[in-house]
Amino acid sequence: MRFTAACITASALVATAVAAPAPECNADQAPKEYNQHGRGYDISRVGRPGRPGRRVHAEHPTTAATLTFPATCTAVVTSIATETVRVTETYSYTVEPTSTSSPEYPSEDYNDCVTDEEADQMAEVFRQLIQDYSDDVALSALTEDFVDYASAVNILMNRGAQFPKNITGPTFDGRQAFMDGQGSQPKIPFERLNTFHGCRSVTVRWTTSRSANGQPTEQAMIPVVGIAVLDLVPAEPENEEYNWRIQTLYSEFNTLAWAVNLGLFTPAGPVDYINGTNTTAATVDKRSLDNYDPSLRGPMI
Repeated sequence: MRFTAACITASALVATAVAAPAPECNADQAPKEYNQHGRGYDISRVGRPGRPGRRVHAEHPTTAATLTFPATCTAVVTSIATETVRVTETYSYTVEPTSTSSPEYPSEDYNDCVTDEEADQMAEVFRQLIQDYSDDVALSALTEDFVDYASAVNILMNRGAQFPKNITGPTFDGRQAFMDGQGSQPKIPFERLNTFHGCRSVTVRWTTSRSANGQPTEQAMIPVVGIAVLDLVPAEPENEEYNWRIQTLYSEFNTLAWAVNLGLFTPAGPVDYINGTNTTAATVDKRSLDNYDPSLRGPMI
């Protein structure tokens, strides 16, 4: 009698199934198993007393083997789990840095960052531009395309109105515009409270108690606190004063306190007035293009 071995694909672990019992098979009826090491079929020793039957070799199985027996034998089905081999390939690559240099302000090293000392120097430049302004500092420390954003200043220029100065637009668009505006303003006392910096930015927290110093309408001395962010670019090699220059300035401060100090707003409670009296002018003209007085706008921080 001839037996066959049928192969099925195993996609998961399969439990062993045993058919209904039958008389023990004799040697002639013994099932055969495939020797995966190249020796063909061998005689199995299923049920032989004292030695358990040999099973299909499973050192490197790829399928489950099912053996078929005659009706007079005990059917034994051996399930062999399929081995799954996973191969993981690892790739490595280097991210090319995004260059922030430009032909006008070249930088040899993208990772070139502001040091603590340089950050302090640029924060001092910001203070000088407010308290001790000079064209020399502006020319050395500001880029030619310097832009200043300060909605606090813009709304003061509008006397509290939304127009005509664009509240969210640039206060000064260009270094020369800044020099023309700031250079014509009285100097005010200025104190740096904190200085923080990133790779190419410096943040200054500052205060002044005389924001309207030198203005003809100065009324009060309410302390004003503000914050400014200086966006920097590397200075040209020929710049003998600074390693960095300020390209963009973002500045905001307590506008209402500034307006009270300038005499543009009458407070509802007591404040520290200049000369000890409340001389806030109730007849201050509202903002208009016809009667706009640029001397009242305050320092252009």
